Amino acid sequence: MIAQTFVCKTCNAYVVMASVRWFIALSLVIGGGSTRSSISFTTTKRIRLLLVRHGLSCANVIRHYSPLLTMLQHKHFLDPPLCDCGKRRTERAAKILKDEPVDLVLSSNLMRAIETAYLQFGHRPVHVIPHIGEAHHGIKKNLMQLGSRFGIIEDLDNEPRLPEAQLEILRDFYPDISVDYGWRNDTAEVSNWAAFEDFLKSKLLPELVLLHPKSSSSYTIGIASHSIFLKNAIGRSPDRSRRSERSETSRESICFGEMPGNGRSKPFNNQVLEIFYYFDSATGELALDTASGCKTLGVSKDLAHGVPGDPSSTCRGVCVAETCDDTSHVPGLPRQLCEADVDRCVPLWRELQGKPAPLRPPVLSPELRKERQFSGPSDSETYSMRGEFPEVQSAEQKWAENWNQCVYGSTRSGCHLPEYPDTTSKEVCDCL
Repeated sequence: MIAQTFVCKTCNAYVVMASVRWFIALSLVIGGGSTRSSISFTTTKRIRLLLVRHGLSCANVIRHYSPLLTMLQHKHFLDPPLCDCGKRRTERAAKILKDEPVDLVLSSNLMRAIETAYLQFGHRPVHVIPHIGEAHHGIKKNLMQLGSRFGIIEDLDNEPRLPEAQLEILRDFYPDISVDYGWRNDTAEVSNWAAFEDFLKSKLLPELVLLHPKSSSSYTIGIASHSIFLKNAIGRSPDRSRRSERSETSRESICFGEMPGNGRSKPFNNQVLEIFYYFDSATGELALDTASGCKTLGVSKDLAHGVPGDPSSTCRGVCVAETCDDTSHVPGLPRQLCEADVDRCVPLWRELQGKPAPLRPPVLSPELRKERQFSGPSDSETYSMRGEFPEVQSAEQKWAENWNQCVYGSTRSGCHLPEYPDTTSKEVCDCL
């Protein structure tokens, strides 16, 4: 209903544009002429899907870098964008795809996926589609429903803003971004690969093939989605598949070997997974190319999954690396964040609470860092100390806590005052 309201406001322009596109396509196919004779048409098309998990979001930061009593506040961040660190990492991951001939870019209806699609697929127009969003399953789903019923917690980080609100935020970051909401359907099932396949073969692929005829018989589609969706849809263990049908089992486990932690965990942020389908435009049949399997793009000696995934990453003392047994946390987290890595998150968080935008904490010069080592932290050292954002265990926050512990805590005897972190160094701020 939300999407329908938005589309109706621009329905006349949309219908005119769609009519022109269909007229041109039909003219090429039916009218013949030199254009048609130069293209070799075949009804069977090979569809290459490049599936990307979105970059590190503002909610991810709260979830994985906050103390235990604070971490649940990430569920109260409505449709968060990428954090500053996530934006930088996504821009770097775009190098993996810079030479790929991507014909179409798709995204879920959540802002972190739209932003990732735009950045990682070379600033191409992004088309929002249903069925590839984030949704909890099993026990987590039941707990979320129970918490929502009693007003304890809301799943707002997986709730999309209105298209107008998304565009206002995104265009503030990227004035030239183009987002098409013509396929957005907030009433459709949020996270369902089978429904996604039906959407591909019944709507998206017929239009793509008709409107963009190619001399080759292959199309490449870039898709930005989410970790739980990708893990459950294509990354499950073959022994734990929920399906009894052989075809479903093959699909659910096709990318199991590409998942971090020997298949036990979810994909890294910005990890690119490649799978193939065959589509018959005459019959509308869509079949997974199981023989080609699944591959991660950008893999190198130093990057086993194509993107950074520090094997020493920890979060509140819980290991989230490939060698860990605990797979309940997102893998591939940056080793260390700084306050600047959440700069773009704080104004939106404040806005949700009806409060004015904050001033950014200053970056200290070497002289001031040396002075701060002895003078200690101020009351406004970090966003959380100023009451403007949930507590994040940034380099500055850790320094303030260590300094206070050294001066006022039980370890003050013989304690050496910690030096203020050099937040201009990649050794301190992992995302620089």
